[in-house]
Amino acid sequence: MENVSADPFLNWTLNHINKTFGLPEEGYNLDKLWLVETRHSNVDMNELPYIPHIDYKRYLKVMIYVDDVTENNGPFSAISTNPKRFEKNRLSLKSDYKKDKRNRVDFLPMEEFKSFTAPRER
Repeated sequence: MENVSADPFLNWTLNHINKTFGLPEEGYNLDKLWLVETRHSNVDMNELPYIPHIDYKRYLKVMIYVDDVTENNGPFSAISTNPKRFEKNRLSLKSDYKKDKRNRVDFLPMEEFKSFTAPRER
């Protein structure tokens, strides 16, 4: 689909996100739609995007899980830290930064990251 925000359901989703987070209706676009099936058996948890990393372009990311999310099947993980801590590194990334994994955040202990788990809503 050339323009994902032209799809009625995706446009509704964007509007719902804007309302939920108190964002203005104008100025935000649904830029990417990434559908991924992940199972512990078909991913390498030591590779991007499954390891802590930063992205060159900033996005508000929304993940919708369709299965139970446990420690072993794809929890989203985050750490409480000031994003300015990464700004110099983010701005210095070259266009091929993913190739050499230069966007890894490997200087923070994994024990400080919180995994978000939840059962699938029935």
